[in-house]
Amino acid sequence: MNLLLALILGMSADPGVTVQEGRQAMAKLAECTVKHKRDQVAKELLTGQSSDKMRSAFISMLDKKKCSTDRKSAGAILIMMLSETAHFSMAEALVASDFRAPIQNLSDAPEIETSTFDPSAYEPRPNRKYTDEQLRNLQINADRARYISELSKIGDCVVRTDTERSQRLLLSPIDSSQESSSFEALKMVIGKCLPSGQSFRLDKALLRGAVAFNFYRLAKAASVNGGIR
Repeated sequence: MNLLLALILGMSADPGVTVQEGRQAMAKLAECTVKHKRDQVAKELLTGQSSDKMRSAFISMLDKKKCSTDRKSAGAILIMMLSETAHFSMAEALVASDFRAPIQNLSDAPEIETSTFDPSAYEPRPNRKYTDEQLRNLQINADRARYISELSKIGDCVVRTDTERSQRLLLSPIDSSQESSSFEALKMVIGKCLPSGQSFRLDKALLRGAVAFNFYRLAKAASVNGGIR
């Protein structure tokens, strides 16, 4: 998969990019992908598949000719596409495309089917020998998948609790003062949505992506049922 994506991006990648540059590059790639393959992207986001399956689908959609990537950005995009968060970036692009008009309340949007974390998918297989490094990687992948699953639940809670401020966050430019003020306005809501009795590390970019993923799916579910307002 790494090699396939590297070939699609045309990589001799420059790994020396900042987090901000990586976010901007991934946002541009997602925006371009949605522009050219909007229906395919939307279908994947609404299926309720695992983030790993969505990632594979999005990688297959990348079009180097239509959505060119400079060498400096390619390394950051490679990392983000392989980190099971590609669906977050695609969701942000779809929200910006489809839901720019204010939406006041999605608290009563229908429950949406979503993939849950399955620890058995990351357990060592019987009758197979693993190196210590392979076992560590299994645990790392399991921890990451569990984190993304929990983060998605937080995103659902945030959107349902404060739809208007969630939308303002998603329509704010990345790494802008508007984004910072939007996060500040949602601070109390985010705190209430965190898993009780657990320590949970929040990453700003991933949290925004989780809010986008749930906002798009909830808004689509509400619009289908005539309940968007």
